[in-house]
Amino acid sequence: MNNGDIVIIGQSDRPCSEMAAIVTNVHQDTCNCQYLSEKKNDYPVMKRHPENLTRITDFGVRLVIEGLNYSCEPQDDLECIAKYHDGGLRKWQEEKPESEQLSMKAIEIMSDLGMMEKGE
Repeated sequence: MNNGDIVIIGQSDRPCSEMAAIVTNVHQDTCNCQYLSEKKNDYPVMKRHPENLTRITDFGVRLVIEGLNYSCEPQDDLECIAKYHDGGLRKWQEEKPESEQLSMKAIEIMSDLGMMEKGE
């Protein structure tokens, strides 16, 4: 995992845009994560082991930012390789991309990481 990776946390979070989080700090054996969605702005920074994080690209989707909104959109050049612990394929669970508003925390983090312009 790297700072700025967009992930789904654990196996109980539904793989969808609302549950996408950003890795904010990588430690020796843990990563700090923050949800992107304004709906989850009150959630604290979460510390997770990297094996409990799945990059959204492993689901065959990429983050698309438009202004202060984002979505996770399927990409023809990416194959879903995300798996549950039992080895079963874990698919993205949105029929079509759902637009979410970025939280102020996420905007600040992404700006600090150079992922978007300040004031965007």
